[in-house]
Amino acid sequence: MIDFAEKNIDIFSTQNIKIPRFENLTVYVTDTAERAPFARALVDKLVNFSFEGVFTENYDFFAAIFEYLI
Repeated sequence: MIDFAEKNIDIFSTQNIKIPRFENLTVYVTDTAERAPFARALVDKLVNFSFEGVFTENYDFFAAIFEYLI
């Protein structure tokens, strides 16, 4: 996700301010052997989530996520 955000930073920029959208969360897992399973669990949550219903609701689903980043 970090790589994706860095490659698309110009798309995510607002008012010429480039703010990283993601950060490395695995560094907060102190047991290094548990970092990969932790990351895998996060990705699995996204993979198994259906956004289909979200886009039919006519509201900005991502506003709650990104309003704290700006």
